[in-house]
Amino acid sequence: MLREVCTPRTRAIIVNTPWNPLGRAFSAEEWAAVATVAAEHDASVVSDEAYDHCVLDGGRHAGVLASAVPEDRRIKVGSFSKSLCATGWRVGYIVASAETSRRIRTVHQFSSFCANSVVQEAVREVLAGPFAQIRREVNERFADNVEVFASALEGHGFAVTRPTHGFFVLADVGEHGQDWVERMLANGGVAGLPVATFCGDAPGAWDSVIRFALCKRPETIQEAATRLAARLP
Repeated sequence: MLREVCTPRTRAIIVNTPWNPLGRAFSAEEWAAVATVAAEHDASVVSDEAYDHCVLDGGRHAGVLASAVPEDRRIKVGSFSKSLCATGWRVGYIVASAETSRRIRTVHQFSSFCANSVVQEAVREVLAGPFAQIRREVNERFADNVEVFASALEGHGFAVTRPTHGFFVLADVGEHGQDWVERMLANGGVAGLPVATFCGDAPGAWDSVIRFALCKRPETIQEAATRLAARLP
């Protein structure tokens, strides 16, 4: 499919792994395919890996930096906002060759300049100290949240997709997603997002699928599961 959408004008291939909202990451075979197609078009690969540290299955994330894409043709985009559970900070980073980084910074300084210095210093302190411990604890909490909420959804007969990465659970509710979300929010106080939102004008099979974000305290997830049980048949 990737080869089919590339044209002689293709200069870069943008990928998202781990995927939001699907909650899975590229396999070694998929990365090999990306590298092959990129080489055919002499294209760079820009990999959005905001959820790279959020691994729930005990494995390790393997992104573009571990792929066969040449060093001068690969750009990893990361997010401390996600990896440190501090989405309001809006601070991220790139990993690229020296020349590519120089070009990106030249453009960047005329668009947003930089994140504020307080946030940058806070990130530095965490990376130099308890980052690994924080990620282990957070990933364990997210995995527990997934188990609690996914089990509750499955108990009501919904087909559920459990993530290996990230913190989103998908459930097929068997009806128009937007209608289901609005009804559950109004009657049960539980919020979800129709996956069709990500699909533009062609939701297709995703029209009845809902995304639930489980990056909350365990007691909040348990309360949401309880409310679902009270409102669903």
